Amino acid sequence: MHNAGMDSTVTSGENRRTGRRFDVCNGDADGLCSVVQWRLHEPSAATLVTGLKREIALLERVPAQAGDEVLVCDLSMDRNRDALMRLLDRGVRVRYFDHHAAGEVPDHPGLQAHIDLASGVCTSMLVDRWLRGRFRAWAVVGAFGDNLRGAAESLAAAIGLNAGERERLRRLGEAMNYNAYGDDESDVHIAPARLYPLLARYRDPLEFVAREPVAHEIDALRCADLARAMEQAPWWQGDTAVVYLLPDAAWSRRVIGSFANELAGAAPGRAHAVAKRCADGTLTVSVRAPIEGAGRRARIVPAIRRRRARTGRRNRPDARGSLRGVRAGIRPDALGYAGAARGPGRHRRGSEVMFFSLEPGSAFAAALASELGVEIAAHEERRFADEECKLRPLVDVGGADAFVVFGLHGGPLDSPHDKLWRLLAFVATLRDHGARRVTAVAPYLAYARKDRRTKPHDPIGLRYVAQLFEAVGTDALIVLEAHNVAAFENAFRIPAISLEAHRAFGPLIAELANGGPLAVASPDPGGVKRAQLWREALEEQRGTPVGFAMVDKRRSAGVMSTRGLVAGDVAGATVLLLDDLIGSGETMRQAALALRGAGAASIVACAGHGLFIEQAAHVLADEAITRLAVTDSVPAFRLPPDAPVRGKLRIASCAPLFAQAIRRLHAAG
Repeated sequence: MHNAGMDSTVTSGENRRTGRRFDVCNGDADGLCSVVQWRLHEPSAATLVTGLKREIALLERVPAQAGDEVLVCDLSMDRNRDALMRLLDRGVRVRYFDHHAAGEVPDHPGLQAHIDLASGVCTSMLVDRWLRGRFRAWAVVGAFGDNLRGAAESLAAAIGLNAGERERLRRLGEAMNYNAYGDDESDVHIAPARLYPLLARYRDPLEFVAREPVAHEIDALRCADLARAMEQAPWWQGDTAVVYLLPDAAWSRRVIGSFANELAGAAPGRAHAVAKRCADGTLTVSVRAPIEGAGRRARIVPAIRRRRARTGRRNRPDARGSLRGVRAGIRPDALGYAGAARGPGRHRRGSEVMFFSLEPGSAFAAALASELGVEIAAHEERRFADEECKLRPLVDVGGADAFVVFGLHGGPLDSPHDKLWRLLAFVATLRDHGARRVTAVAPYLAYARKDRRTKPHDPIGLRYVAQLFEAVGTDALIVLEAHNVAAFENAFRIPAISLEAHRAFGPLIAELANGGPLAVASPDPGGVKRAQLWREALEEQRGTPVGFAMVDKRRSAGVMSTRGLVAGDVAGATVLLLDDLIGSGETMRQAALALRGAGAASIVACAGHGLFIEQAAHVLADEAITRLAVTDSVPAFRLPPDAPVRGKLRIASCAPLFAQAIRRLHAAG
């Protein structure tokens, strides 16, 4: 359905018309991704009007007047008809994309409507169709968020996304969609109006996932809420139906619909009702009929709605009495299907977590196990006279969700090659003996720096390591601060997660910053994105501006030089100089000297990994570097115990970051 009353020849980036612009959309994944695509196509300043998932009548909030333009995405025209007609009558030009029931589309010269009610279509796909696929990856996110997995997979295949990339976009879409659920904005992790400007920075949503912590935060919240819901025992269950009662809380207001979907997917032959207590004593109920026979839902929903009406505000706020009504509404005769009964108190749970560490006496593994509240499972490692080795678990891993921790840095006893082999062999052994899923947790990943060819006939070590992990059946990989996040994610066809080291330094910031002006710097052009991400996070946390700078580093024939060039203003500031790792320390030293020359008051050299090779203890003792901060991903065993540089060193624990990622993976199943 296409009403072409509006001129469609606006060129991206040009303001051919005067007047204000308003972007109006649902706050879920489909609505936001639709607007992101359009503004990438036509990057004009516009006022965003959005809300939570259930806030549909948004056009009445738009104060547009004659000469203004309004973009509407993913909002029912039928629900916004009166406000739409008032805008058109005032001389406002409206472009409308939607896939919901619209009723009769007005025939008005100021309206350009793109309405498609076909199944398997969402608004992001309509915008993608209009833009001829220019920003299709965002349409993939919107389609996944709208639960159109088949359509999303087709769009993803059309632009050549691999399995790992599709999985990351699926999780983003579902998390964005989930983020829009709640009774009000206090229930959600980030209001849709605040999420949109973060999304709009990126032409590629994969870069958004790699760079913005909020992408992982909203996914983690969704997984945590679902895990919490799964721990609830049924309030009532019969042969063909089950009822759950959730408390009145922010997490339950978010999860009620998603929990019902999860239950229906796990037991498609049963009916499910998830009820939530409300503050006024009434109940909100989300109902799913058996998937076998979609028409049955039409019989169950009216029954539930009648029961809800009878247990409203005028009746006593007795949740058990109300739920008896809900239970009665889910009748076997109404469903016409005899599902299998569950025993009393039985409900779906995730498989058991098993946590292994292949590094004897590892302080990091012990800290991570403590964060997770689990024991380190027993395993055996035997070395033979010819230096071959054998590893095996000493516990039954059948059906387990196994996580194997092993940092792949060299030393103090073994090379990276030895460690890599042992990790691969142990992962394969767990799979052979029935583990449901095996995740490798490598705080430091060997060969990650060799992610591209720099000379003819060069190897690409990262890709080869990825192929080895995939070959032995690794289901996912978690590392800290990959050298190049985009190259790291593209190398793997399994979920590959790179955690951001700067998040571990949060507790140290007050000590490191000394209360004065602050700036974040990259020691070379390749680390600009990493440093920018930390700067933005600090500005949001502190509520004050944080400076930014980059040092121009060049390397020729193995010789590195900064030439003293600094881009950015660091005069009088404490500079947090961030890199993925510290090797010999020479990069940090030369960058610190350049920043000091540009007027920096002090330099704190920060890195995810402290390898401290060669003469690092001597190089990093240079007075240009005030302090050092690294995580505990690699033990600082190469620094002599009495080295003066140890007086500068602060070590931050990255165990909480890994624990959060592990919980997220486990909760997602």
